[in-house]
Amino acid sequence: MKIENISRRDFFRKTGVTAGVFALAFSVNSTPKRVLAGQFENDFIATWLQIDEDGLVHLLIPASEMGQGSLTSLAQILADEMEADYERIRALTAPKGNAYKNPLFGMQATGGSTSVRAWWTPLREIGANVRAMMIEAGAQKMAVRPTDCRAYNHRVIHSSGESVDYADIVSIAAGLSVPEKVTLKERHEHRYIGKAMPRVDLPAKVDGSAQFGIDVDLPELLVATVMTSPAFGGELESMKQAAAMQIRGVKHVVEIPNGVAVVATGYWQAQKGLKALNAQFKGGASRGMDDRKIEAALREDAENGKAVPAHVSGDLAAGRQKSVKSLEMEYHVPYLAHATMEPMNATAWVTEDFVKIWAPTQAQTPSVMIASGISGLPPEKVEINTTFLGTGLGRRFEGDFIQQAVLISMKIGGKPVKVVWSREEDMQHDFYRPQALSRFRVDLDQSGMPVAWENRITSPSIFSRVFPGMVKGGLDRAAVEGAAKDADYDLPNQHTEYVLHESPIPVGFWRAVGHSFNAFFMESAIDEVAHLAGIDPFDYRLKVMKTARLRKALEMAAEKANWGSAPAGIFQGIAAHTSFGSYVAQVVEVSLPEENQIKVERVVCVADCGTYVNPQIIQMQMEGGILFGLTAAAFGDINFEDGAVLQGNFDSYRMVKQKEVPKVEVYVMDNYDAGAGGVGEPGVPPIAPALANALFAATGKRIRSLPLSKHGFELV
Repeated sequence: MKIENISRRDFFRKTGVTAGVFALAFSVNSTPKRVLAGQFENDFIATWLQIDEDGLVHLLIPASEMGQGSLTSLAQILADEMEADYERIRALTAPKGNAYKNPLFGMQATGGSTSVRAWWTPLREIGANVRAMMIEAGAQKMAVRPTDCRAYNHRVIHSSGESVDYADIVSIAAGLSVPEKVTLKERHEHRYIGKAMPRVDLPAKVDGSAQFGIDVDLPELLVATVMTSPAFGGELESMKQAAAMQIRGVKHVVEIPNGVAVVATGYWQAQKGLKALNAQFKGGASRGMDDRKIEAALREDAENGKAVPAHVSGDLAAGRQKSVKSLEMEYHVPYLAHATMEPMNATAWVTEDFVKIWAPTQAQTPSVMIASGISGLPPEKVEINTTFLGTGLGRRFEGDFIQQAVLISMKIGGKPVKVVWSREEDMQHDFYRPQALSRFRVDLDQSGMPVAWENRITSPSIFSRVFPGMVKGGLDRAAVEGAAKDADYDLPNQHTEYVLHESPIPVGFWRAVGHSFNAFFMESAIDEVAHLAGIDPFDYRLKVMKTARLRKALEMAAEKANWGSAPAGIFQGIAAHTSFGSYVAQVVEVSLPEENQIKVERVVCVADCGTYVNPQIIQMQMEGGILFGLTAAAFGDINFEDGAVLQGNFDSYRMVKQKEVPKVEVYVMDNYDAGAGGVGEPGVPPIAPALANALFAATGKRIRSLPLSKHGFELV
């Protein structure tokens, strides 16, 4: 039997499967079939959209799409303000350009749950300008006064009822000047903002036309796969290059920093060549380290390392003089991998005249600078095409895979090459969520309220590597976020400090970053303190919580979960946390089918993200964040032996299985006037402490370290 290699795109074409039920379309590389002769010539408008002969509006969206819904939300914002027909919107990922720099980052990049927050006002202003220009153009076409016209659903309508379609007047609008001042819509005027509109990326993902990085195909494209030193920073010692070159399809063997790449006509040929290569490595900064040594080094720094203040208020000693009860606690979380669904990959084509990159990247500006530095060409000669991203929030902010693709293309004579990592390479050469240790001493007065709060957080620093200028005096603010001045509780005489732990294990941005562990530390500690005070943990939080919006989310979560009235055999835990401008509270309900078995029955989640664009996307992101955090809490652990990561695939780095997924209820609070908050990450932080607190309610056992599997608990 002959088995034909067929791409998923070809599969859909040959089988006739279609996504015709969806009204919208998306394409990474599509362009209008014919932009009208009078296309917008003003750079301000042309940078963002064009209208083709059918009146289709092609919007360029500045955010990378990794499933978080940025393309849809941003398209909704712009389309609403310009009064476009949503079914005639086509969203495209923007190319490289200064206009597309994230206003909150100062560079073209996606992260930190900022897409809507960063582009809410700029995109509304762009849309409002286009709407005003269309009204002026329509008035000219109909020979009437603009003040007697309005725009609605892709048409300019005169008070007499006469109207013209945008497609018929774009040539006129193109010649107009951008208005000096425009009026943005009021909330009651919005037609798309605030509604669950269909996602613009769905049709292409259903019919197979969506282009992820791994899908990129070019004429004469070669495929490379890589192997780097098992110990971080090690060097290639030896290899059997001749054996690799004997594998059919293998074209090149290329040394890369800390490793080697095999280039072939296809991925599996490259993998066979890599196996035949029998590469051996030496050295590495992590060599000789295992779990015990790694954690011991962290504890040594926690005990004796240089601590710098993260937040100091009041007088710790004076507060302790009022102490009636005190509690000391230590919490620990391990290194965690991103476990990307789409393996790390990038395609590069480097010549003497240009660098072209196709990649699932969050960081266009840094990627351009990396490619420019390696190739020696100026940044304006570097072109980057952003594909869909197959998850990996934070991991795809890094530039290592871009660097490899550019370097390999140069070393094989400027041919285009697609670098695709194996799952094992991805798992074992990640930029991991840092391990962290948090030590508390909390003193309470006669009424059980805190009078002194001491907290020391010890962890490696992400920013010291990525943006060292942001680490001042040894303090990485990301490592203490959610636990310092920005803590959600009124903590008199608070002394929170940070110890920067140096480690050879590379660390990077992981979904929710420092909030991912500080929420576990803080919300678990608050629960312990409530127990010591003899007060219900929900009531105690209300007594000491200073963040008003989080308080309301917490109250709503307790109400929706029927807090304190769970059926027999069901145990509840609660947690709440502010992150990325949003306020999220969660109640977790668990049962214990058998000894050491945990069944998460239900999660009730309330999110206040202020001004929201698409409530369905918010719901999806909260659900995804909950399952992401649940996986980490239950199983997440990266282990080391002789400086190398032991996990290599999903058999050893478990994900939550469908049968283990609880019922998830998400409620989105209406707080339009509060401004836009983030959505992609805030669902993650509360789930681990809420789960651990529920487990305490069920067993009386306090979980101070993750994952739960280390304590003998099994998720069922």
